[in-house]
Amino acid sequence: MMQPNRVGKIIGTPTAITANNYRWLYTIQPVQGYPDLSLSDTDPDFEAQVVTETIPGLNLGEFGNNASNVGGYDADNIPKSFTVNPISGFVLYELAFMVFDQATDADPEVGCYFYGINAIDGGCT
Repeated sequence: MMQPNRVGKIIGTPTAITANNYRWLYTIQPVQGYPDLSLSDTDPDFEAQVVTETIPGLNLGEFGNNASNVGGYDADNIPKSFTVNPISGFVLYELAFMVFDQATDADPEVGCYFYGINAIDGGCT
């Protein structure tokens, strides 16, 4: 039997995994799905339909990122006034049993993975 899609909202500020590698550890808050659910933060009924528990999440779109490569682009070609940003908003995720803690003796835990493209944003100088 096929598993249903799981919808989650990225909450809080993602934590950089290591400096300058353009990868983050996200906090995902699962969202209950209802036919009349608006995915707008301004909808007063939205908060009542959000699950309060959170799970850690990793973006598969960031797995290839490192200090010299961001989404297939040479990081040296990104103008200095621009930055690579973690994704935000809502994602479709899959549950995973992985090690999310960076400690060497960390135990696996339930979390999730999802796919999103990082924005490269800034101002021209």
